Amino acid sequence: MSLRDWLANGWIVAHSPSAQEIADLFAIVDRDLTDAATPRLSDDWRLGITYNAALQLATIALAAEGYTAAVVSSLSYRISTKSLSSRIGQSAFAIPPLA
Repeated sequence: MSLRDWLANGWIVAHSPSAQEIADLFAIVDRDLTDAATPRLSDDWRLGITYNAALQLATIALAAEGYTAAVVSSLSYRISTKSLSSRIGQSAFAIPPLA
């Protein structure tokens, strides 16, 4: 299924991100990866923080294609990760759903 199909289904909307928006997302990724490396955090917290970094990267990849997820929900996670998997050439099943 292509991004055009997702657009037709209403799962994503056209979006022209600013350079500042992308920079802000990368700053979140950097912050989260730094925080996740904190030795005294539990594995659960480290996973949650790292997950957020991965979600922001998927959001960046989707924005680079000129789109953003249409809804803020678990659907946003699925759309962002599925778009990332199609952009990097991985099977959609390589990125498992969390729900």
